[in-house]
Amino acid sequence: MNISPDKTIPAPESARPATWARADDFVMPATPCQTRFWLLHTMYPGSHSLNMPIAWTCRGTLSPAVAATALTELVRRHESLRTTFEVVDGQLSQVIHSPFEVPLPVEDLRHMPKDARQRDADSIIRQQARIPMDMAKGPLFIARAVQLADDEHILLITIHHSVCDGWSNGVVLRDFSAIYDGLMRSLPPGLPEFSSAISQSGSSSGERERSRRSLWNTGAEPWKETLSRFESSGTFLAAESKNRGISKLFCWLRTWCGRRGTSVRPGG
Repeated sequence: MNISPDKTIPAPESARPATWARADDFVMPATPCQTRFWLLHTMYPGSHSLNMPIAWTCRGTLSPAVAATALTELVRRHESLRTTFEVVDGQLSQVIHSPFEVPLPVEDLRHMPKDARQRDADSIIRQQARIPMDMAKGPLFIARAVQLADDEHILLITIHHSVCDGWSNGVVLRDFSAIYDGLMRSLPPGLPEFSSAISQSGSSSGERERSRRSLWNTGAEPWKETLSRFESSGTFLAAESKNRGISKLFCWLRTWCGRRGTSVRPGG
């Protein structure tokens, strides 16, 4: 196997669910952060800059079939891993799909010389990290494995930043490990069930409200402080007449904002 280290490859079709079960979809507003990611996604389609790759070396015997089952259970447990995005009624929304089976293609490099094996493994890791992800079509969670020896694998998981962050990566690995270990022992994984659809919906709405309040507070306070200082000193009119340039700038800003349906005033 000879793999170009700089080649960008699309997500393999085997990594995509055959169909999204639209009848069971759950739709809720996207967060402000996800809206920013969507803007970047539309400006730079096919970019892999928002990918969050994980390369996890697993020493010992690894069952690809059991690992795939554990990944499928992981996606069932965390609906963010089966989320896509679309504009619904003029608003960017998260669309949480029904659980789907997660494939785990395995690249077997055991037949190769040791040096070539590691070189190709590094190339596969780079390829996996650069897989373009479509926020509208999904999936935003793709897995792959590389087998270097009978007792050594590298598990590769790539997640789009719109549905995951650095802290969440640790949760993904923790839960996968617990689920895999439970399946191998024929025991429950010992992870508590939770209604994350409800909590995530509340988190989404709450984050939007916190963001709105934060912007208001951040934008309004400097204006309040400045105006109160002028009013208390009785120099507001004098300052305005003395600084004609500022008045002209304000008029220009007011006209510019009016054309865009907004206001110079904070929250106006």
